[in-house]
Amino acid sequence: MTDHTALLRELFASVLDVDLSDVDDDADFFLYGGHSLSAATLASAIEEACHVEVATLDVFEHPTPALLAEHLVGRTATASTPTSAEDLRAPGSSVSAETAWLWMERQRDAATGSAYTVPCLLSVDGEVRVDRLRSAVASLLAAHPALRTTFVEHLGAPRVVVSEPDPDQVLSIVEVPAVDGAIDRIVTEHVETPFDPATGALFRVAALRDGSDWSLLLTADHLVCDGRSLDILAADLAAAYDDLEALRANVSVPSAPETSARNSLDHWRTVLDPPPPPLPLPITAPRRGPVGDTGTAEVRLGPALTAAFRDRARAARVGPFAPMAAGVMKALSELTGVEDVCVGTAVDRRARNGSPRTVGFHVATIPLRVRLSSGDTSAEVVGAVARAAIEGVDHSDVPFADVVAELDPPRTAWRNPYFDVWVAVYPWVDTGPSSGIRLRGGPVPLRQGLFELSFQFVEKGDGDTVLTLQYDRLRYDDAAARRLVDRVVTALRWVVDEAPSVPAPAASSAPAFSGFRFG
Repeated sequence: MTDHTALLRELFASVLDVDLSDVDDDADFFLYGGHSLSAATLASAIEEACHVEVATLDVFEHPTPALLAEHLVGRTATASTPTSAEDLRAPGSSVSAETAWLWMERQRDAATGSAYTVPCLLSVDGEVRVDRLRSAVASLLAAHPALRTTFVEHLGAPRVVVSEPDPDQVLSIVEVPAVDGAIDRIVTEHVETPFDPATGALFRVAALRDGSDWSLLLTADHLVCDGRSLDILAADLAAAYDDLEALRANVSVPSAPETSARNSLDHWRTVLDPPPPPLPLPITAPRRGPVGDTGTAEVRLGPALTAAFRDRARAARVGPFAPMAAGVMKALSELTGVEDVCVGTAVDRRARNGSPRTVGFHVATIPLRVRLSSGDTSAEVVGAVARAAIEGVDHSDVPFADVVAELDPPRTAWRNPYFDVWVAVYPWVDTGPSSGIRLRGGPVPLRQGLFELSFQFVEKGDGDTVLTLQYDRLRYDDAAARRLVDRVVTALRWVVDEAPSVPAPAASSAPAFSGFRFG
């Protein structure tokens, strides 16, 4: 039997970005600042280093090197083959199952404009030189093949072609007129200019000059970009501006160990069969077509409530997604009288795929199904949501479309068979101080969405969080949307009421820009 304790201490320190001397055999991964995304990264690193199968849930249930080493004794050996980042987007190659699903959705969906756009608006601190910015964008294109990708159809399926776009076609310099609301109108115009997956380019950078102030608007097609990609792109763009050689080399990344799709399907069959009941949501018109024009209702939660979420999340050994999603699910249960609540979310697959810094569409849709009752404590609800999310990450190797096809639940026209409500959390982007430029900002709310109700939590640089409800105007009126937001805010306060006092994370040299955390 192999004792992996010493090696696990090294991996804990590496993933948490703390000194090895600070990590002993009994160091709790989550009290040192770990969360569910970094736990997935740790699980992948252990698989590569120790050649044993490791699930994110293993880290969650055995959070110290000693406990995890004991738990892994006797695990089945695995093997992996190195793969270069460029190989992930080889010209003419097939695409991942999730990307193929998204491409197919685009072919049959009536949605146009910004529904499939991923936008991020970043303020710029530091002197901006256009020539250097152009060179940094060129470095970004060279470093990330996804940004040079277009899609062609072959026998009814998408295939990728990697080209060499001109940086001048990607970067535009926009002078903002001295008129109230001008920058908002420019951002809206750029975000709502659709991409053509067949012709590209599928990534754009608009440098907005407003007097002496600069902002960068990054927009990309969802086929080549997701939330975590914005994290990577902002950090790499700032790094390339500071040092044009920083992104020249593509590093090799390990491929994910083979997983059993059948095991994951069995998991989802246990979770989703029988299917959750449709929530009797307060729609004001029947569902007669796809999601149309969407409106938004938003509220600031305040720094105190945001800080309380972080405390609750650390106590549950997860990121902020779990307590925030718990608030949404609690509100939905109270509103509808349904105790069996299921919502949808996206989880980052990079850690499980062994490609933590790869730009592209690397998320998987998972349903989160939790049973609630009036007697539940907030800690119990948060814990149930956290466990459902972590188990979802561990079984996200099967695309959601395949789960639906395999389980074949009853269908209703124009309705997702398992959920009507989407929940996502987007942390604040901050690339940190540098000798070049510093980028700070976050996602731009879209006027058109893919779900009839989407609760989006966007963290701000001042310690606040904005909750935005994006809703289908064909099914919900503005008053109904506002009532939904108010109910969720009330439930969020319940979630963090008497939040437990937990030790602060260990001091770390990690950069301020630590990435998007999906649950």
